[in-house]
Amino acid sequence: TSMICFDEKPFKNIFVHGIVTDINKRKMSKSEGNDVKPKEVIEKYNRDFLRYYLIKNSDGDDIAFNWNDFGDITRFFNVFLNTHNFLSLYLSKYAGTKLDVKVLQTEDLWLLSRLNSLVVECEKNYEQLTFYKITALIEQFVMEDLSRTYIKLIRDRVGSPTEQAVAATLNETMNTLLRLLAPVMPHAAEYLYQDARDSKMPESIHLYDFPEVQKKLIDKELETQMDFAKTIVQTSLSLREEQKLRLRWPLKELIVKTKTGKELKRVLPIIASSANVKKSSETTSSPKGNYAEKALDDSTSLFLNIETDA
Repeated sequence: TSMICFDEKPFKNIFVHGIVTDINKRKMSKSEGNDVKPKEVIEKYNRDFLRYYLIKNSDGDDIAFNWNDFGDITRFFNVFLNTHNFLSLYLSKYAGTKLDVKVLQTEDLWLLSRLNSLVVECEKNYEQLTFYKITALIEQFVMEDLSRTYIKLIRDRVGSPTEQAVAATLNETMNTLLRLLAPVMPHAAEYLYQDARDSKMPESIHLYDFPEVQKKLIDKELETQMDFAKTIVQTSLSLREEQKLRLRWPLKELIVKTKTGKELKRVLPIIASSANVKKSSETTSSPKGNYAEKALDDSTSLFLNIETDA
């Protein structure tokens, strides 16, 4: 009809997924008794979980429906909700606080860099209609960067003079995440937005534009150093386990030998805090003393002073 009346196609793009089958990849049908109605999923979970599930699994192939996959979605959303509740419970007095880069600490700048890198990737995949990649990107950010890394690093800053910087960082992060998630989980995004909204903010999350990339906040060097730092911390924990030294026992020093001696200078305090050592440093030569040693590669080794810091 559109071509006949207006000589124009009635669409710009068409997004098509494969057939939804049962877990054994058999076509669903009433006669086989293996059909699952959308209403069943909605009643057991909710509409947004169904939308999220279909988007997450729509990579162009058939979708083998599996109820167990909703457990992963529930875990992701619970982690996201816990972060929202953390901000609401401990830092709500700073609602609407604007970012001031001058007062941000290294972990704040890292998270904001990762956030804006995420926006770049999500925008690209929305435009390319590869929606399933968006859910994977957001899950990775929320589970790993936000929850397992950043929240652990800043817990002790709540109640300190730097808590406002934490609040501003989390406000920016959560608002941006809700805007990225709004097309995928419109009801949940709106619910959480309304819970955090103040009178100066738009009436709905759906009245926002898509997040604009803040290129000045993207710091790939810092992201690389933090990735390296996380590897070092995990290796130091392995060293502690080998030496039967629990994490709650503070140690004197962790030395990282690298090729240049300048690969970790911005994240050394984060390494010290996460590894529970009084001091962390970087060098190009092996130290002498009572150290447990572990090599990461040909040019990088860890030296953990195994004397407890009384």
